Parts: sequence; C-alpha cells; structure tokens
Amino acid sequence: MRFGKSAGGDYEIPDEGSYIFKMTGIAGEREHDPKKPGDPKDVSINFQFVVDDPDSDWDGVEVRSWFPQRYTDANKTGKLFAAILGVSETPEDIDLDDLLGKPFRATLLHTTKDGRTYPKLETPIAIRPKGTGRRRQLAATGTDGAGVDTDSDEPPF
Repeated sequence: MRFGKSAGGDYEIPDEGSYIFKMTGIAGEREHDPKKPGDPKDVSINFQFVVDDPDSDWDGVEVRSWFPQRYTDANKTGKLFAAILGVSETPEDIDLDDLLGKPFRATLLHTTKDGRTYPKLETPIAIRPKGTGRRRQLAATGTDGAGVDTDSDEPPF
C-alpha cells in the first residue's frame, strides 16, 4: 500500500469536533531529541485517517495526526490503539493491518505552529457494534443489574 504526501497548506482541515474515523495508513515518521538527556531518540508516527461519518460534511476527508511510536495503555498512542481494537488494554504486539479500516470516534482539534494550522486527534473511543451494550447484556442474563429477576411472571413487590 502506498500513500501520497499532501503538500503543506494544500489541504482542508475539517472543523473541530467529534467524528468517526478509520485509520488508513502511515504518512511518515520523524526522529526527535528525547525528553531526558541520555535517552534514545524519540520517534513519532504520522498516522493517516479518513473521516468515515456519512452524516458529516467531511465524510471521506483525509486527516493526519502525529503519535509517539512507543505506546503504553496510558499514553496517546495506546489509547488510540485500544479504541480502534475495542479493548481496554492494548496487546503487547500490534500489527498495522490489525488497525486499518476499523471505525472509532475521536475529537479533532486544530493546533497552530509557525502560522499554519494542523489537525490533532484527541480522546479516541471505541465504537461498539450495535446490540453489544449493557442493556443487551442485562437482557441476556435475565436480571435488571441489581439482581432482580426480570424473567419471572411474578410482580417484583
């Protein structure tokens, strides 16, 4: 899979807000000095996403956002991976193919540097498939969540 690089300033950034996205690939990476002297150089990955929200005027628009290459369950990259995979803890090893094309919701913010505006994805959250919510689980167990039997023909009083 090949990805083209957008020329800076030749693209339109969606309005700030919450959108459904899908990761489509990696646009590039860069090394930068570590936060602590003596540590190895840090690497950031420029992930590519597409707005996948038919109700949005921005449906189909590509967005790129930088994330640290190293991930933990608590950092920005780990939260992104967990949202895409629909898990609370990220696996030890993740393959890019496991992340591509899966929907998740995130907030798109604008950040300005050197007079130019760039997109920044924040607070990614998983999208549950329909029918997997708490109410469906409670219906399957036959209780109301407080231990009261909802399958009984007897009144609860």
